[in-house]
Amino acid sequence: MHFSKTYLSRIFKEKTGENISSYINKVRVDRAKLLLSDQELSLVDVAALTGFENQSYFTKVFKSTTGQTPKNIRKTAVALRMRRSVESGKESKVKSHGTSGIIAGNQHVFTEGPQPQGQGACAEGH
Repeated sequence: MHFSKTYLSRIFKEKTGENISSYINKVRVDRAKLLLSDQELSLVDVAALTGFENQSYFTKVFKSTTGQTPKNIRKTAVALRMRRSVESGKESKVKSHGTSGIIAGNQHVFTEGPQPQGQGACAEGH
């Protein structure tokens, strides 16, 4: 079967009440939200993996769809993942240079004891 773009768009809108390109962008943005929790992927990578030709257009569509930038969503996703890790009891208790802490994701969060070097990081960068 062969359908013209116009016919397909019209039928899609009649059946769903939504423009097909808006629907496709929502699906792409939903996928991007999942990918943003992977800090190893750059925003350029996330844009490409979700079908956007460049990061600028990706950010524009993402913000118009969600009301937030991909960078803000990434920060929220990472914080949520860390919180869930701690709440689920899957954290690892460690002794690091005499200070008890928790390893959550790629972050080392000190929970008790003296804080080495002032900012919660030991001299070796842990």
